[in-house]
Amino acid sequence: MIKSLSEIAEILNRPLPRIGSSKDERLQQLNEMELNTVVCKDGGVLRELYKSEWSGQISVRIIPPGKSTAGSLHHERAEIWWIAAGVATILLECPDGSMAQLSVEGPASRIIKVPAGTGHRVLNHGPDDVVLVWHSNKVYDPEKPDRYAWNSQVVG
Repeated sequence: MIKSLSEIAEILNRPLPRIGSSKDERLQQLNEMELNTVVCKDGGVLRELYKSEWSGQISVRIIPPGKSTAGSLHHERAEIWWIAAGVATILLECPDGSMAQLSVEGPASRIIKVPAGTGHRVLNHGPDDVVLVWHSNKVYDPEKPDRYAWNSQVVG
């Protein structure tokens, strides 16, 4: 059970085990790929769990109570989200301008697909951390971040 943000941060900062030696070039590249951990402005944590140029990226984001992710959208990256813990309010704006607001409690029995071009934001109005696990079809590239600000009008 999640007890504190510092406990989660300590767990997420532990080194991940290496897959092992292999002659397969893709596995070797995976073993050598650097995985980042970032402490976010809201005090939460973002940790890359896996990334590969040929299969995308899996990350986890811890959102503290009373905080939210920054609203953003991506023109080229699509994401699939799963709320592993906590109660999240998810805001989405599709490219056609239609809006959706979902309340999801973790561990969720469903996933949320966030197509490219969809504005998105996750809010934590609950008493516990929200743990968001997601897959992106492309690896984050700081040289070409494909991340644009999006200001939701549904919930503050």
